[in-house]
Amino acid sequence: MKKILVIISFFCCCAAWAQQPVRVLFIGNSFSFFNDMPSIVRNLAQSQGKKVVTQANLVSGQCFRGHAQDDSTYKLIRQANYDYVVLQGYSREFTHSYDSIAQASLPYVKQLMDSIYKYAPQAIPIFFMTWGYKNGTKLPTPFDNFDDMNNIIQRRYEKLAQRYGCWVAPVGVAWATVYHNNPDINLYASDNYHPSLAGSYLVACTLHSMIFSERCNSQYFAGLPGRQAATLQKAASNTVEQSLCKWKQIHCEEEFDKNQHEMFPNPAQDHVIFYPRSEYATISIHNLLGQEIERFERVKIPFTLFTAAYADGVYFVKMDYNNTVSTNRLIIQK
Repeated sequence: MKKILVIISFFCCCAAWAQQPVRVLFIGNSFSFFNDMPSIVRNLAQSQGKKVVTQANLVSGQCFRGHAQDDSTYKLIRQANYDYVVLQGYSREFTHSYDSIAQASLPYVKQLMDSIYKYAPQAIPIFFMTWGYKNGTKLPTPFDNFDDMNNIIQRRYEKLAQRYGCWVAPVGVAWATVYHNNPDINLYASDNYHPSLAGSYLVACTLHSMIFSERCNSQYFAGLPGRQAATLQKAASNTVEQSLCKWKQIHCEEEFDKNQHEMFPNPAQDHVIFYPRSEYATISIHNLLGQEIERFERVKIPFTLFTAAYADGVYFVKMDYNNTVSTNRLIIQK
């Protein structure tokens, strides 16, 4: 029950923020400023009826130590009532040894986090998980291919988010999906490590799905071919949705998984059948903002919900029966 209350509280916050402009501060380097990625985030939001206001301190080659020693970083943190602060380190920073990271990175991450908690306590920090270079890297530790480099970066950004109980934007995970499944889409600039326009678009789509807890479904393509943009939107949205609790540090997987037997099929295409252990139940369907979409009072079990009118995505199903309330995650994928 405690886990469910945490989730509901999270949803209520999201619903409140959705009614006003969302303010985002970007602290990063060239992986963030290539192709003016923050402007893509703004335009994606605007195309979907939302407003994002951004500010940024993006310095080429900057690591967490550099961010923490830059006075302009703290001026920006104090300057506005941000909803989110996106933090991105140097692209090879988390390929170093544990000892090196503990000495050269973690103290400065803590310094930045302490400043955010003190001067922007309402803001949610989001670590921007970067990606592996196309051909890996020889320095500082040899990771000779994309996957080895990408995997170590992913694991260490996840650990960093767990350390502070904050969010991590799984850009590297979405990047790997497109890299392996869509080789016709070149995510890299000519140097094989900075993002191409397609790469920056994928970053922005991932951040959109994280910030708004929704699929990125936009007609804004940032100059990319429509089909390519749609592929990137789908990859980003699927990556965020499939492990939403993990990326947002909501400890809900256990709560959902133990009740998955109460509905089938899941993922659903055109219908899903609910069969909690009761003759009757009240069933309500909620979107990722916590808004109730549909409610069925004391229906006979088993109960079939036809999903043709639902958009693809993740929903939460609340079932109330026999003085028991269970919350399940439902994926609709047509």
